[in-house]
Amino acid sequence: MTPASLFLDAIIDNCTTIFGDLGIEVTLTDDPLIPTSIAVIGFSSGNITGSVGIACSDQLLTDSLSATFGGSPPPETSRRDWLGELCNQFLGAIKRAVSDYGVDVNMATPTIVDGKELSVDLSRDCAGSRTLQTSGGDKVMGFFDLQHEEGLELVYAPPEEDGLEDGMSLFF
Repeated sequence: MTPASLFLDAIIDNCTTIFGDLGIEVTLTDDPLIPTSIAVIGFSSGNITGSVGIACSDQLLTDSLSATFGGSPPPETSRRDWLGELCNQFLGAIKRAVSDYGVDVNMATPTIVDGKELSVDLSRDCAGSRTLQTSGGDKVMGFFDLQHEEGLELVYAPPEEDGLEDGMSLFF
């Protein structure tokens, strides 16, 4: 599997899961999102480096923040902080997905960019995005830009089961 196709699949799966866990159903759409805020995290691994980002419509960002805090967010929680946290969760979920292909991701911290009608240049072969939307039309876009050796193919080779599911801990 090419790195780009792996990341495209991971975007759809992880946006669906992250927002689904908040009780917000999103489905794939071809309608574009023109965001006013974008969060981006750089990462590196032995054979791939790049960045992953997420952008949400203002309403979806507000709804997901409110869902996290059971109705209304505490006043000290900023939407910028929440977008950064969503991006962190997003890359964390992608990190788990690509680990089954031998990619060990080291993450940086998120950077949030605010503006007007922001756009991301994803014209390179190793870049891409997917946009998902709620039934009400609110949108989220996940995107990536990768650097790796030309022709790199990733092979599915999950590690042996350790008996723990995601989110579980083992203490001695």
